[in-house]
Amino acid sequence: FSSLSNIATTGGMRTEPAFENPLLQSRCFAEAWGARWNLPVQLLLKRTIYVPARKNGLGRSLSAILTFFASGLLHEYNFSIHNRQAYEPVKATVFFVLMGLLMMGEKWAWENLVPLRVRQIAAGYIPSVVIATALTFSVSGIFNRFFIKSWLESGFLDAAREMLPHLSCTHVTID
Repeated sequence: FSSLSNIATTGGMRTEPAFENPLLQSRCFAEAWGARWNLPVQLLLKRTIYVPARKNGLGRSLSAILTFFASGLLHEYNFSIHNRQAYEPVKATVFFVLMGLLMMGEKWAWENLVPLRVRQIAAGYIPSVVIATALTFSVSGIFNRFFIKSWLESGFLDAAREMLPHLSCTHVTID
């Protein structure tokens, strides 16, 4: 995919991948969001929101939530333009703030509820695909209405089918 993406978007020039296989290699939400998902945007938000917030005395947790909030606002803007037909204000921001809170809750639970010895053993042996799949399915249904629904309702699959005529897309309905 990266090769096709590079050719299509840069005329064959080499670029860094925007995603580092977050759904199959992440072992926690922090790794998925902070090290593997949409790296250019993650770097932008880190430089413009997280680092300045930390330098101004905010704690790690509050800085992280502020960064997720900013990401939500960026997505609100994007959705209001590209998903105009199905855009529902505030939902993208709610999604990202909830993801930030979920990431912090996951960290707290791991550090406070799982004994240190178990964490040390598990870190080297739990296959990331098992954890990543569990994480993905645990949030996809719950948070779908905040993020994915507007893309599907705005005709994203139909647009993808028009751009890629060999792709077979079926209509997806989400309640």
